Amino acid sequence: MAKDIYFSVVISIGETYCRSAACSKFGSDNDPFTISAMVWSSAIRNAYDLKNSTTLLLHPDKSFHSFGYEAEKNYANMTEDEEKDQTSYYYFRSLHNLKKINKGAKIKDETGKMLPVFDVFVHSIRFMKEETFRVVPHTFIREYTMFMVTFPARWGNNAKPCIREAAEKAGIPRDNLIVVLDPEVAALTCYLPESNQIDSFYKPIMSGASYIVVDLGGRTGDISYHQHNGFLRKLLPTEGRALGGNSVNDEFWKLLGQVYGEKQLLRLKKENPDDYDSVIKVFENKVRFTSLEGDGFLRMNIRTILIDKEVTDLSRFSGSFRVGPGDKLSFSLEQIRRLFEKTLTAIETGIERILHAHRLKGAEYILLVGEFSECKLVQSAIRKRFPQKKVIVPCQPRLAVVKGAALFIFISKTMNSEARCTYGVQHWPKFDKTRHPLDKLVVIDGVIRCKDVFFKYIERGEQIPKNRRISHVCSLFTSSTDTVECTVYASCHRDPQFTDDEGCAVLGVLRAPFTVDRKVAEVEIEQTLIFNKTCITLQAINMETGQVCETQMEYM
Repeated sequence: MAKDIYFSVVISIGETYCRSAACSKFGSDNDPFTISAMVWSSAIRNAYDLKNSTTLLLHPDKSFHSFGYEAEKNYANMTEDEEKDQTSYYYFRSLHNLKKINKGAKIKDETGKMLPVFDVFVHSIRFMKEETFRVVPHTFIREYTMFMVTFPARWGNNAKPCIREAAEKAGIPRDNLIVVLDPEVAALTCYLPESNQIDSFYKPIMSGASYIVVDLGGRTGDISYHQHNGFLRKLLPTEGRALGGNSVNDEFWKLLGQVYGEKQLLRLKKENPDDYDSVIKVFENKVRFTSLEGDGFLRMNIRTILIDKEVTDLSRFSGSFRVGPGDKLSFSLEQIRRLFEKTLTAIETGIERILHAHRLKGAEYILLVGEFSECKLVQSAIRKRFPQKKVIVPCQPRLAVVKGAALFIFISKTMNSEARCTYGVQHWPKFDKTRHPLDKLVVIDGVIRCKDVFFKYIERGEQIPKNRRISHVCSLFTSSTDTVECTVYASCHRDPQFTDDEGCAVLGVLRAPFTVDRKVAEVEIEQTLIFNKTCITLQAINMETGQVCETQMEYM
């Protein structure tokens, strides 16, 4: 096969839905800007986008049964079959409420049974990978394919090692795998010619401009602050905050409950979930692409679905609701706008919080991605609330992550050719009053030291030969849990001084279960960074016992 043929497969794992995309590019032009301009357009011979629900069904022995919409159907049929005890099966309808993601973390299924979240990731990624290759042409050859797995920002960087290991167990080779947070690649979609945002957004952020990514899905949303080529500086904690479109859907269903009666609607949702889904789909399609500004009414053809339901007295709606021609229900635009109020307030408050976060400089741009970002009212409200910011809405916001991920695969420089960040570890040398500020002075076992010093392994822009190993022996302090923490930091600056400087972030943490002498406050550890093709390996060796522990982390 010619070496100038490239294939990419993106697997985007969401809390409610998963999406995979595959595309191929033919050509010999290696200029990243030329390649990126061609992705998803003329140079892409095939582009495939597959969406499925994040639903997993396992046999009682925990082996794979089915995934996605098929799993939903199988489980529903199973409940109607008296010969099968569905409670013995493992059934996961979503990945919501994941508090902590690592290999040992567990998640509860719909029947209350626990299973390692790692196993759920393995089954989900394997299915999405195999399903993608089942749909795409045979010209997609796995050996020549680069994979990228993306996941919600709320899961955090600490989830990357777990998801990477799960993807590798699912059959993706380590050197052909990249793992990123959704917002880290979303902005790349703005380099597509169709976006018309190359000069107005893409080039400024590639030159270091700061920006906020507002990723609004169905049930949840994430707001994150980025700078320097996608470097994620801060993620807004959004636990318990209704930032997704489903919260508006819930308000609409409550409104219908006032029209038809709450008990009737509750019975419909429980006994005929397909009818409920149809009603919500009609509503979403109507409000997504309508401005909803001004006066007037919004007509929705959902009367046929609810035809056998009796409408309550309409007089109490004061003309804000009516049954129009063709049995269409009409709601006043003012009433529809009220359905969005709580959600829009939560989104705007979240943006304000991250804009005023401690030590963060003002961002000039706000990038809206995710399905709910397609709603015209959401876009308009954010522009009105933040008139001093440039609000960027890419073409097809719901596909921004998978498009951006595919672009990243094609346009990014080879991972081991040039460092996009400065990488290093935390160091606690003896205090030097000529170089170290007094607020960094600490006394440990009678020794005056300087805390939080950034010990540089490799500098931003430096060439990195494949599988380069850089080692450093340092003294780390033991904890009460018999573990030694080795933390790797990344900075968007060439020469950071301290690990809490502006532009520094934790890349990954290795908690090594080393045998340590409790009488000794510190232990000598050799920390080695191995710069692989698509990831960095952190290896720690206890110099006293010879114990070795390692983990993988992603390039920034």
